[in-house]
Amino acid sequence: MKFAKINLHTSIALIYLLIVVLFAYLTTKIIIKIDEIPLSLLLFIVIIDLVIIIIFSLGLSTTIIISDEGIKYESVFKEVSIEWDQIKSYGVFVDNRYNRYQLKKEKYDKFLIAAEKFIFITDVENYKPSKFKSRPKSKYFYFQYRKEAMELIEDNMCKISLIKKK
Repeated sequence: MKFAKINLHTSIALIYLLIVVLFAYLTTKIIIKIDEIPLSLLLFIVIIDLVIIIIFSLGLSTTIIISDEGIKYESVFKEVSIEWDQIKSYGVFVDNRYNRYQLKKEKYDKFLIAAEKFIFITDVENYKPSKFKSRPKSKYFYFQYRKEAMELIEDNMCKISLIKKK
């Protein structure tokens, strides 16, 4: 299974996309009146447009690959892979403006207003995501929640625990 780190089907991602479209619309309205606008404002608008395009490009170019061997995180800047038997902590956490907390398994599929759900994976024992806690320096990554990805992770982790018990 291969997918992008950013899930465009979430409400927060759609709001961000709407903001970008509105900003692009306003930029075109400003460019139409180019001879009335100072050069410094035009330069500022171009820089903001480039930053937005680069952020979305990086987010959409980052991929997560779940295979029989493990999970691989690939981006322009880093590549992290973790095998199934190396995973010590995993789960779903909620991130909103004020706090970050781990969800219980029963609440994975519940709709949340003004918050995003992420799946985290690490080789650190008993790791719990927190807004004020630093991320592990070892193998750690997270991506936006997808039900099918979480089911696949849980299935593989159950297989690994059964193998370890034998």
